[in-house]
Amino acid sequence: MCDIKIYKTNVPNHNVASSIRETIQGNFPECTLFFDLEDRDKVLKIVNETADIREPEILNIIRNSGYSIEPLP
Repeated sequence: MCDIKIYKTNVPNHNVASSIRETIQGNFPECTLFFDLEDRDKVLKIVNETADIREPEILNIIRNSGYSIEPLP
């Protein structure tokens, strides 16, 4: 089972994105994260090849870091 989620964020730069990526992957090593900060929506894509993504917990990590995140359709 593969689960993929795509979000709009306001992550401002690659240093912040890298820090968020490290935190999430430290808690959820089965997830792979990709930021596209060149996109106007500062897109975050999360992929889990083996299970469902634990979305509420991941969203809380980003929000607790002071950034907004919302699902993209």
